[in-house]
Amino acid sequence: MKKFYFIICFSFLTSFFYAQNFGNEWINYNQKYFYFPITKSGIHKLDFNLLNNSGIALSSIKTENFQLFGRDKEQPLYIVDGGDSYLDSGDYILFYADKNDGWLDSTLYEDSTWIGNPGYSLYNDTINYFLSWNNSQTNLRFVETFDSDFNSYVPLNFILQKVEASYNDFYNQGANRTSYLSSSFFMPGEGFGLTEVNGTNGYTQNLTASTKSPYLGTDAPAPIFHGLSTTNYNSDYTGTGNHHTRWTIGSSNYSLYDQILFGYQFINVNQTFPISELNNGNTTLKWSIIADQGATRDVQSLNYWSIIYPKTPTLSGANSGDFIVLNDDNQSKIRLDLSSANFNNPIMFVFGDTPQKPLLTSNNGGYSALFQNSTSNSGQRVIIQNTNNVTSVSQISPVNSSGYFTNLSNLSLIFLFLKKLHQSLSL
Repeated sequence: MKKFYFIICFSFLTSFFYAQNFGNEWINYNQKYFYFPITKSGIHKLDFNLLNNSGIALSSIKTENFQLFGRDKEQPLYIVDGGDSYLDSGDYILFYADKNDGWLDSTLYEDSTWIGNPGYSLYNDTINYFLSWNNSQTNLRFVETFDSDFNSYVPLNFILQKVEASYNDFYNQGANRTSYLSSSFFMPGEGFGLTEVNGTNGYTQNLTASTKSPYLGTDAPAPIFHGLSTTNYNSDYTGTGNHHTRWTIGSSNYSLYDQILFGYQFINVNQTFPISELNNGNTTLKWSIIADQGATRDVQSLNYWSIIYPKTPTLSGANSGDFIVLNDDNQSKIRLDLSSANFNNPIMFVFGDTPQKPLLTSNNGGYSALFQNSTSNSGQRVIIQNTNNVTSVSQISPVNSSGYFTNLSNLSLIFLFLKKLHQSLSL
């Protein structure tokens, strides 16, 4: 019987090891890694002084060999090295990093769409990025381009802008639970949100979406609304359910969602709506609990909402931008003209098949850029910032003091465990 038990444990452990993807496949255990925290989204800088003072032997590492990893994948770099392929005084590395949100937490749910709040992490608002180096000359880089032949191309009519809000005042246990008992698994809608409210007598949360310069052309795609909330009580009622939730937008109170529900539910709304409902400035968004079901308690919580809408290519006086541009199927390149941009020596990164750093040129009171269409996706993310708004990384440290990750998948550890297990079962 003991021998049979040992065989079962051995089969389970080895099959588990070989079958799993752990998310750390990007690690090369023969390379050194230095880590640093990211607390806000934006373009960041690693300069010579920081890296040199950290103990990295910069004189022996070519800039082509550097790699950066974040969010379980390699991130593109733009390196200023004076053309000698080495980092010297005054040289630096630029990259874009997103702060932590629910990107990794979604993998904890049986279905990633169950995440209660994609904009706010369940655990930490800080994420570590990792600088490393190898012998490759083809590590991921932003390709710098200098094309300014704007007259040969027609500018885009619109960009896609996302506005969103996530809340972290209260932890919702999610749906599929009994009374105040919840599963040890992550349930649909579980996550942070606004403090739950009792709408037995009716309740409306008035929200404001910044929707500057919506594009109203006939080629404009419909805006997309995404809203997440939960119903957190299972009370007696006299109607057809004990919860009634409604989402509306605009001065006409255009209905995005209006449903009667029962018990503990996760409400995941994805809905297009007419762009005429958006104001040029701020648009009113309402999340309401409708008190018409005779429920003794109608407790609900709002977690998250977002709107993606077509916008006239303008930054409305801002000194930074983060938006999506769609491919221009009628031209070999995308021409982007941005008006009302408050720039001073701006940096522009485009994230597509090949990460690009186009030349951003002052043009007729605005700025223009030309860059390649994406061949694998319909759209590309564009990031623009003033140089003086770049965040300088202030601390960087070697992983495990030595710079090397510990390879926990080393089979010798498993066999050592199995040896001990076999010895204990033989007693």
